[in-house]
Amino acid sequence: MRLFRAAVLFSALPGASFGRAAAQGYYSDGRVESYSAPAAIIAVNRSVSVSYQITDSYYIEPSDGGAFTLPNFAAYSDCELGTERGGRAALSWTDPEGRIYLYGDYARDAGNVAYTGFTLTTNMPLDAVTHYDVSEYNFKLGTGFAARQGRWMLTPYLGYGTRYWDRSLSATYDEYYTDSYLSLGGLVQEAPLDWLVISEDMSVGKLIDDHINVTLDGSSGGENLRPGPLIKLALELNFQIVPALSLFTRFGYTYFSFGQSNVYVAPGSENMEPMSHTSLLDVNTGLRIPLGFPTL
Repeated sequence: MRLFRAAVLFSALPGASFGRAAAQGYYSDGRVESYSAPAAIIAVNRSVSVSYQITDSYYIEPSDGGAFTLPNFAAYSDCELGTERGGRAALSWTDPEGRIYLYGDYARDAGNVAYTGFTLTTNMPLDAVTHYDVSEYNFKLGTGFAARQGRWMLTPYLGYGTRYWDRSLSATYDEYYTDSYLSLGGLVQEAPLDWLVISEDMSVGKLIDDHINVTLDGSSGGENLRPGPLIKLALELNFQIVPALSLFTRFGYTYFSFGQSNVYVAPGSENMEPMSHTSLLDVNTGLRIPLGFPTL
């Protein structure tokens, strides 16, 4: 009877072996069976892509009982809901066995959202329009693990990103938010068919280096924000059209929050930024070109 024992090997340095995607099975008679990531997944993870992006944004500054001293702020709640449109460009790379995974993207979108809140000067209820202009960078560094004789791959990774958000409430009043994040995530991919790759991505992290700058009538002031948690989820379907070109669609969800800032001097008065929560739902549809065009 032949016995089979599986082991996963990773050559991070010449001569060193650790658990990873390119794997070998050892039989009792000395034969060795090798297996690695499906070529369809490698084609997705070693590619360049561009896509059209639609983002639904929901931003809210909920009531905070101790945040404001004026009585009419007791039930205060600002919220914005709307859609922005833009695009995303991405570049990813991995070795033939999926040992090292590198990913980076840049996205930008803009649009008008409905604002429900109050006026700055009279504190009266206000329904208005806010213009969003958002840019972001995202990076991932990970290592992949392929399933033996299967079409699955798991890639845990470290993530880092930066987001720039111009929240324009009027022709003379702007709020500029800058925040970065660090995260830990996992990418699970399946190639049920040679022309189809399903990717599920999830990461959790924390915001870092968060700041708001307020501009009113040409004068400005700002303060650091207290960083909160970050959650990112995504599902992508990649359809190969020909070996050198794929069509893909991606559904994403992002949640993050800021804590209340310290009091800072802004144009004409002392201010502070209250706690806030932001939820984003985005859909991307685009084209992907594999780098190296693996044979599928």
